[in-house]
Amino acid sequence: MPLNTLTAQKLLKKIMDKLGYNINIMNEYGEIIASGDETRIGIIHSGALEVLKEGKDMEYFDFIDNNIESAKPGINIPLVINNEIIGVLGVTGNPKEVGKIAAIVKLTAEILIEKELDTDKKILKQTSINNYINMMISKNNELYTINTYMA
Repeated sequence: MPLNTLTAQKLLKKIMDKLGYNINIMNEYGEIIASGDETRIGIIHSGALEVLKEGKDMEYFDFIDNNIESAKPGINIPLVINNEIIGVLGVTGNPKEVGKIAAIVKLTAEILIEKELDTDKKILKQTSINNYINMMISKNNELYTINTYMA
């Protein structure tokens, strides 16, 4: 299940409004799809790639990734929905200081993503029901019209 960019941006806005830390959300390919630093959107985050590969939290202090991306200290945590890693959440700051905050933000993000998915499922189900009802009404009208002309 791919992480929706719009969902990620909505999550980020809600979360960052309450925190004093920069947050990045990366998709299942390691691409930054939402960030407090909008200049980073669209960049492949090497730390996220590592988290996606290893499937576990990673702490980063000061490191530079082959001069392609200057990584900032922080922690990256996999976002898991239905036992599937759908992306990575990164919180910038000293990993020793932001670890607990990152865990809470991860939990919040996963809950909000699950809520969004449930809403999408409900909308899809209701749309399917509406389409079925419209099809049945349409067929009944068609039969009524045919029977009226034949009488």
